[in-house]
Amino acid sequence: MANKHKFFGAIILIMLLSISILLRQNDLNDGVGARNLEASYHVLLTTTALRESPIINHWLLPTVSLGKLQDKNISWGATIPTKTGDYIYTSFTPPGFWAPYLWFSALNLDANVKNLAYFNVLISLFSILVLYQVLYSLLILNNQTKLSAMLGSVAGASIGIFSNEALTSNGIIYWSQSLYQLILIASILILINVLKEPQNKNYKYALIGFAFIGAMTEWTGYIFNLGLVGLFYFTNFRLSHTKIAERIFYVTVAAGFITVIYYGLATDFYSALRAFAARFIARSGKTGSLVQLVNGYSLSFGFYLIIISLLLLANKFNIFKINNQQSTINNQQSTINNQQSTINNQQSYYNIGKFAFIACLIPLFENILMLQHASQFTFDRLKFIIPAAFIISIGFANSSKKIKYVVAIFLLIAAVQGFLSYKKDLSRYDTWGKIDLSNKRFAKLIEKKYSSECTIYSSNINVRGYANLLFKHGIYERKEISDSAELIQKRNACKIIHITGKFAFSDLPYFTKATVMESNGSVDVLSVENIDKYQ
Repeated sequence: MANKHKFFGAIILIMLLSISILLRQNDLNDGVGARNLEASYHVLLTTTALRESPIINHWLLPTVSLGKLQDKNISWGATIPTKTGDYIYTSFTPPGFWAPYLWFSALNLDANVKNLAYFNVLISLFSILVLYQVLYSLLILNNQTKLSAMLGSVAGASIGIFSNEALTSNGIIYWSQSLYQLILIASILILINVLKEPQNKNYKYALIGFAFIGAMTEWTGYIFNLGLVGLFYFTNFRLSHTKIAERIFYVTVAAGFITVIYYGLATDFYSALRAFAARFIARSGKTGSLVQLVNGYSLSFGFYLIIISLLLLANKFNIFKINNQQSTINNQQSTINNQQSTINNQQSYYNIGKFAFIACLIPLFENILMLQHASQFTFDRLKFIIPAAFIISIGFANSSKKIKYVVAIFLLIAAVQGFLSYKKDLSRYDTWGKIDLSNKRFAKLIEKKYSSECTIYSSNINVRGYANLLFKHGIYERKEISDSAELIQKRNACKIIHITGKFAFSDLPYFTKATVMESNGSVDVLSVENIDKYQ
């Protein structure tokens, strides 16, 4: 085998990821509570809604309106309607929802938490392997031996497997950032190849293509792309990469233009632009907390942050030091031409490594720009895994043999701490399993006893993905029982079922009562406490 060390490292990572899946096997299921679980239910609602209505209704945009006639024209959070009354989510663009939609459709799978979680695990597998390739390429460029490059790359990539954030947001919690993580890492890998082989047009076209796909998938893509443009223009790579910088800028602008046109044609341009602006303001730094963000990073990455800090201090914050020891060996064994080649290679590593590392840091600016979102939703911190892996892998590879053993032990401790932190987080949601079972039992009885094609639903609390999936209906949110008669008349319904509940966790409700009003004014009440007598 031409590169057995590189292959063996990939096998190690697959084995480590498999171990993490086995350890989480009982967690990747319906009824398991977790922070930001509402995101997964939102994706499942959109996947179900896309399947239930024709494309002409939702234009394959992230709709939250299910397929029945009575599900249409019901507002839902910060959404805007199409001409058919299908409401469209505007905080994130379609590709993050298309991926699971295609996964469920291609394999004819039920849209549930378990199947979504395993789709997310599959994405994480590709992300880890591509990240490993990024790290290995840089270490080989620094004249590390293949064994040292392999060990350093495995060490760095391990944060993408065993950190609390990776275990959660590459598992039961899926959102657009989970998919964008793979796109971002692949973009970094292509970027390194562009810098190494500036004459290779295929790499340039690939980088431009991924820049466009990234911007279409997640808002961080715009920040990353514009950051790349700036790096190309203000570093010594400018002369050979001016055109690629310009083209990245053009495709980024095109992505924004296409997004606005896409939403505008499906809804209307004024509503789309107003919705985008409103969501930006709502998720911006103006409404967030830096203290909460810092605490969030501590929760997400735990002991790995200590390892990163120690490696930075040990290297005096210059992780891109030339591998002088290997260089000396090469110089002793090489001809003058080979010595010059080695010097050029080292200089190339120093420039390319720094460029790629800074490129990895650029997306983190999105956490400040969209501070509220990064503080509330931990998957917005996944992108930190990439620069963290750089520091760990390069710091590990450049260390002496004794220090390598110490770092390896620390990484083992970090992995254990990450898993324990992950389990501790899940334990805070232990009651969700019982609440979910109670809600499902309640919803099944309501559907059997009361629901029909002419029935509409309302609730006293905010309605998000979970409630719509639970009752298989569009639901008017934040309504009172006194609003029921008016809604029946407005929708020409035969009855309305008003669901009373409260939030057990963020956007995860516990429903306690259903008040059923017929069009003739008669009322019936079903309480969770008395559910057994209806069985």
